[in-house]
Amino acid sequence: MAQPQITKQTARATKRAIEQALKKGYPPPGEPVPRGGVGALAAAADAMGMPRPSMPGRLKAIERMGLGPDWSKYEPADLVVETIPGQFGDLRDEVKSLRKRIKELEKQEGVEEAVLRTFGKLNSTPADPPGWSVSEKSTGAQVVLPITMWSDWHAGESVSLAEVGVNEFNSSILERRVRRLVETTIHLIKNHGPGDKAPGLILLLGGDMVSGGIHEELRDTDDATPFEASLHVRDLLVWGINKLHEAFGRLYIPAVAGNHGRDSHKPRYKGTVYHNWDWAISQMVAKEFTSNKDIVFDIPAANEVAFNVFGRTHLLLHGDQIGARGGDGHIGPIGPIMRGAMKVRQQQASLGRKVEKVWMGHYHQTQFLPGVVVNNTLKGYDEFAAKALRVQPTPPSQVLAYCTPRHGIISCSEVFVEDMPDAPSRKWGKG
Repeated sequence: MAQPQITKQTARATKRAIEQALKKGYPPPGEPVPRGGVGALAAAADAMGMPRPSMPGRLKAIERMGLGPDWSKYEPADLVVETIPGQFGDLRDEVKSLRKRIKELEKQEGVEEAVLRTFGKLNSTPADPPGWSVSEKSTGAQVVLPITMWSDWHAGESVSLAEVGVNEFNSSILERRVRRLVETTIHLIKNHGPGDKAPGLILLLGGDMVSGGIHEELRDTDDATPFEASLHVRDLLVWGINKLHEAFGRLYIPAVAGNHGRDSHKPRYKGTVYHNWDWAISQMVAKEFTSNKDIVFDIPAANEVAFNVFGRTHLLLHGDQIGARGGDGHIGPIGPIMRGAMKVRQQQASLGRKVEKVWMGHYHQTQFLPGVVVNNTLKGYDEFAAKALRVQPTPPSQVLAYCTPRHGIISCSEVFVEDMPDAPSRKWGKG
């Protein structure tokens, strides 16, 4: 039976997955496989989230395209150098081991303590933001505190320019956009905001930082596995946070997980964060800044963060669990966003919190609504938005807002990471 056609992008991803398996010591076809082990093709299939029996046919297809793997990259297991000092050479085996250990610990203690201990986090993140963001001394009219939100980066995903016409996205474009995001954010605050008078900066990490491969077409077309994408995002966040720290000093960083980072087909409501790449990324990044007292992370198990800015309560969540879905005719997602925000606000009020502003991502478009700020995606316009939703394309951006003690949020704007098109026909985002 003829093999289904695959794209060059998928072929290259398959070639890369097989070669990575070879480098880790998984034997190529024809080589003996240790008892209880797997070969390079099976390991590559697992990494790409595809059935193992499908990989031989995929291999034949990419070899016909001239994109077959370099079998010389095979390194026998006894020669493989560990990729994580002091830990396992194979990240997948490490994750399996950690999950087994977590289940054992859950029998003896609460899940939060068990998981944090397993990941080497010796103490939980603080429940309250640092004093500089709520200090009564900072009540002068001249005090302006910047708040920026980073979410929906979808690292690892690929968007085809040929299919959507106005946007292209891959791992290298993500890196370029993050660089521009950080540089432009600093420029806008320094030259069009409070400048050096800013008492610090609040950075909201809103989830969906990786594609996650939660749908079949994502697993077929992503240019990086969730493992690779998570490490890439970790490196980008560490770099960006260092730059923001150099520019503004003190940082408060609440973080939540989105829906794309989950490790299950369906969304989870129990132990949500412990089965999500976004949480793992936030923990890895927080660990990099453990010794820096000016940088405070807030990563609660509840997957939502209530924090105070100058006496007003704000709430950060991803947006996929606000109790409202769908769209309403010409106004699109505005209806469910407002209904969901109202339900969230009512729920918080029953807990004794009066929430002034709800911050969320998830909807891949910027919305500044009464009591709600919705962040855009760094991925930009994609095939789903173009073909399934038929929404108008918007340039990729992230939110930047300013808050004062007297008036609360005084402005919300977008930090664009690509040149704005002069006309609808001009392409943006081409790598």
